[in-house]
Amino acid sequence: MTNRDDQQNQPAGEAPLQSWKEIADYLERDIRTAQRWEESGGLPVRRHGGSAGSVYAYPSEIQSWRASRETKPGGEAALTSAREQPRRLLIPTLAIAGAVGGALLVIGFGPVLNPPSPIAQAAGDGVRTELVWPQAKGISPEGSVSPDGKFVTYVDWFDGGNLAIRNLETGENRRLTQTADNGSVFANNSRISAAGDRVAYSWFLGSPDAATTELRLMSLGDYTEQPRTIWSPGDGSHASVQDWFPDGDRVLAIVQKSSDHQIVTVSVTDGDVRQIRSIAWTDDPRARISPDGRYIAYSRSASRDEPAKDIYVVAVDGSSEAAIVQHAANDELVGWSPKGDYLVINSDRGGQPGLWIQPLEDAAPVGQLQLIVPNVDVAAGMGLTKDGSLYYSVRVSQQRLKLAEIDLQTGKFLAEPKNAVERFVGHNSRGTFSPDGEEFAYLSEREGRRNRAIVVRTLATGEERIVPHDLKYVLGMFWPTGGHSLIVGGRDDRDRYGQFSLTNGHADLILQGGNRDLSPDGARLLYRSRQPEDRSIFSYRLADGSVERVPGDFGTGQFSALADGRIATIRNRTEILLHPAAGGEGKILWRTDEDHQFGRQVARTPDGKALVVLRRDSDTGADTSAGMWRFWVVPVDGEPPYPTELLHERYGRVNIHPDGKHILYAHGGSFFQMWAMRNLPFDLQERARQ
Repeated sequence: MTNRDDQQNQPAGEAPLQSWKEIADYLERDIRTAQRWEESGGLPVRRHGGSAGSVYAYPSEIQSWRASRETKPGGEAALTSAREQPRRLLIPTLAIAGAVGGALLVIGFGPVLNPPSPIAQAAGDGVRTELVWPQAKGISPEGSVSPDGKFVTYVDWFDGGNLAIRNLETGENRRLTQTADNGSVFANNSRISAAGDRVAYSWFLGSPDAATTELRLMSLGDYTEQPRTIWSPGDGSHASVQDWFPDGDRVLAIVQKSSDHQIVTVSVTDGDVRQIRSIAWTDDPRARISPDGRYIAYSRSASRDEPAKDIYVVAVDGSSEAAIVQHAANDELVGWSPKGDYLVINSDRGGQPGLWIQPLEDAAPVGQLQLIVPNVDVAAGMGLTKDGSLYYSVRVSQQRLKLAEIDLQTGKFLAEPKNAVERFVGHNSRGTFSPDGEEFAYLSEREGRRNRAIVVRTLATGEERIVPHDLKYVLGMFWPTGGHSLIVGGRDDRDRYGQFSLTNGHADLILQGGNRDLSPDGARLLYRSRQPEDRSIFSYRLADGSVERVPGDFGTGQFSALADGRIATIRNRTEILLHPAAGGEGKILWRTDEDHQFGRQVARTPDGKALVVLRRDSDTGADTSAGMWRFWVVPVDGEPPYPTELLHERYGRVNIHPDGKHILYAHGGSFFQMWAMRNLPFDLQERARQ
């Protein structure tokens, strides 16, 4: 039995692991390793009856500990010594320094056992990693590194989704585009040319799953030059830029459709499109051009039912194709080595993601796939430079779901904010209260960002239950009235984004696209048109699926509906408008300046007498990632807005309890770090011949 203190701290409804063997099996390690992790790594192991008692541990606490170590590449691997695994092949380990200020690390490689194994043996100084951007807040790292390693492109979500570029030597960030609009118009999938003088990128117009996608091009030498569109599929498909040809005349792109995908090349001068391959639908396809411009490597799934990817190489003229890597594991293409004699691959065939390379001759595989660095996930690679350095991003989560109590009449705290959830701290978000206020649902990244759990927590007791779902990715939730199923926003296994009705673990698509709001009575979903030129809002009745158009022109920003039919919107992140129920021009309730922009959401108080918004609280200048956000109350009767005492680092969603006092919000957020991995052993074939 546990002692009294442990009983009080026991995670609700969770059975403990009751011995070192069970703990080690859960970790998929041996007992000695688990014991050493407790001594040197802080593995959360408890004891019955004091320090000399038998051990036990809770799986949720182990997962939280593991997640905290995985915020750094190779964090868990650094705890395990090759000497502790005498029966296993010796594997190089990657340790990440605690200091974030440009730490350099050297990775030692153990001897390769006889007979030859797929473990790479490095020479000289070995692989090392360098932290090149310690804290990138509010960005999406779906960009690329320049060939010389001096610049990276990214999407700045603190700036509405505009494309931006960072000088890694000086730390200067610069906006490249000007017209992104908070989720309805934004940049994505950018790639810097081989010469480093231009950038090609995808540009969404409309909701993310549909409408129009354009491939655009702009110069990096003259930042005043306007971007130009080089091609658009024009049929609602998403065209994502993948790579540049070495001569700079064409770009490689993948056109993603609902049923299949196409690998195409596009001329940057006249928009001429050539299809290389039509492939079956696959999740997150990726393609890269060989350094000599003759071959295209790409990764794809076998089918929807078999999401694990294999890697293929096809000639640019389509004349030949070969399977390079085929395995039951998930193999993600990262890129080509500078000479084209290796493919760099992110694979989980070792049980955890790791960096592998496949030797090539004339774009055909020779020898075995070779492990370079274990226990590091570089799937979000940003490319390899001319010197063979690999740049990649790591997501670090510090997000906490907070519960505050505020008097919305005065803006003063009634009770200090506290953690709404104590388990898996740093991985919880998107809280929403039930209509009766007795529970709240939230998303928990306890199994990773791409496998979010939907959890319902009872406020009075703290008891929790996990709501099963079959969605591939979950973005948020609505909680309707009248016993209707939970409405979940996300993506299903058919790659459809939208709102789903979740019943008995199965998600049924209701509406495609994003930008939704639940009506105050909880009976209708309001949503925008999927056509970028149509600025209408529609009302979907959950009871019977009927749809009505809401009269008025509501722009393209976020919106919220009041009980009397009026609609509040945010325009250009600087104006809050209230639109009459009968249609007509919206009235500006509050206008701010560019340095004090509003967050993405406008919400309503339960009594309908005020709107609530987040507003940047301090001047930020050119650094759009800086500053704090304050919770403001905006009366709808025209009285002046007033601030509350709630100040925090995020500008996302808040949810107000039916009592009008308790507020759920995500605090702390997450950020990306960008790393460079240097001295990759792209000379293994030469060494083998010597």
